[in-house]
Amino acid sequence: MNLVGLAAEAAGEMRNRRLQALYQTDFIAWQNDVLGLRTYKRMEEICTEALFGDKTRTAIKSSNGVSKTFQIAAMIQWAGSAFDVGETLSIVTAPSQDQVKRAIWGYMKNFRTRAADNGFILPGWLDESMGWKTKTAD
Repeated sequence: MNLVGLAAEAAGEMRNRRLQALYQTDFIAWQNDVLGLRTYKRMEEICTEALFGDKTRTAIKSSNGVSKTFQIAAMIQWAGSAFDVGETLSIVTAPSQDQVKRAIWGYMKNFRTRAADNGFILPGWLDESMGWKTKTAD
C-alpha cells in the first residue's frame, strides 16, 4: 500500500473511532446516520430515557401502532454496533417466539440492509435461531 492509501486508511479509522464515541452516547444520531431514519419527538424521548436515563429500568405504556417494536429493533442494532463485541447484551421477550422472529428480527434484518445502503456495515450476522453471531479471534 502506498503512502496516500495508508493516510486515507488512518483518516478513515480516526473518523470511525470518533463516530463510535458519538454513537455510544447518542442513539438518535446513530439512528439518523446509520439507518437514515427519523422518528417523532416523543419516541426520541422514550428511547433516550430507556437507554441513557437515570433509572436502570424504563416502563413504556402498551399501545398499538406507535413504533415501539420498530424502535426496540433499532436499539438492539445500535447496542450491537456502537459498542465493541461483548460489551452489550440484549434480551428480547414477547408473548410468543413468533412475534420476536417476525417483528423484531424482521426489522433487524431490514436495518442491516439500510445500514449497508448508507455505507455502514454492521458487525456479525443474524442467524435463523434469532442470534447475532460474530467471528471471534482463535
